[in-house]
Amino acid sequence: MAVLYKGAEGAQAASSVFTYIVPQDDADAYPTPDQLIDGLPLSTATREAVVAHFGEPLRSGAAFDVFAVNDRFVNFRYGENGELTLVTVMVTVPGL
Repeated sequence: MAVLYKGAEGAQAASSVFTYIVPQDDADAYPTPDQLIDGLPLSTATREAVVAHFGEPLRSGAAFDVFAVNDRFVNFRYGENGELTLVTVMVTVPGL
């Protein structure tokens, strides 16, 4: 897991939280991904399962979907075989 902070020194706030579902070159996988989103086991989730859980994405690309959830955004990244690799919770979405 990694956290991106924004703001002035001493007044920083988390703007994005990156949770790796599979290990990356520079980051370990989150140890208990199935406990993060109630009703969606992330360790085995497919793109179809994510869309079934959250509905129509706000934005999609070849390897990602972004959903508006309450007052935040959740970005799901998929690997070459469609497996879920990364979940990012963001305060804002770049380009929106």
